[in-house]
Amino acid sequence: MNIIYLNFLKFTCIKSYLFLKKFFSFTKKNKKNYLEEKIKKNGYIIINNFISKDSCKEIIQDINKFIKKYPHYISHDLIKSDLRINGAENIGKKIYKFKKNSQCLETAETIILEKVSCLFTMANKLIFKKKNLGSGGGWHKDSIYSQFKAILYLNDVNNKNGAFQIINNTGDLKGNFKILRILKNNVFNTRFKNSDVIKITKKLNLKINTLIGSAGTLILVDTSNIHRGSPIITGKRYALTNYYYPKKMLKVYDNHFKPILKRKILN
Repeated sequence: MNIIYLNFLKFTCIKSYLFLKKFFSFTKKNKKNYLEEKIKKNGYIIINNFISKDSCKEIIQDINKFIKKYPHYISHDLIKSDLRINGAENIGKKIYKFKKNSQCLETAETIILEKVSCLFTMANKLIFKKKNLGSGGGWHKDSIYSQFKAILYLNDVNNKNGAFQIINNTGDLKGNFKILRILKNNVFNTRFKNSDVIKITKKLNLKINTLIGSAGTLILVDTSNIHRGSPIITGKRYALTNYYYPKKMLKVYDNHFKPILKRKILN
């Protein structure tokens, strides 16, 4: 049997086992809700006016102040277009409040089917620079298994300043198998070239969804689907992202992201 399909068989067995184990052990009462159904269908849901524009402005001020004062805590790409503060809940009360939001947490649990925690909130400032790849360094999946993030736009985001993009139906078993047949690569790969995405969307008749929104827009998303922050053509983009993981996996991922701010520094 072709090694590619052996890998997929292994992937299918692992994913099926984990799903059944989680489903029967997960005891949350309201397993089904509107948000969950929309995310499972489309890969995401958009909630407008999640916080006020004034709150967004305050958070942006905190981010800019921190970047200027504590550059050694900033992670970034090679050209310094994608600036990140991991553990941003420690630089402002409003960011801390977003990290602790119960609606986001409950939705994460219905998608991942486990008790989860928000490991940290990442504050993101994207700046236009030539040949930037956008947030996340191009098309990718966060995991081949169920994964969840809550993304909050802090300024108005359009199709020119780094809007989040996602291709739905690329994270489940059926989608993974179809992608495997098209690309003939290892199912455990999580990075995709632009040429890969063109092949996938064309042959599977899938749409690249570009999620624009005004300041205060919340995106709840299953990031096991192929996605990226689109390359910035002009301007800037500010956002917060909550990273949710099963509680038993927190220590594993705690060492994955560096640096992470673990103490309060600003207000």
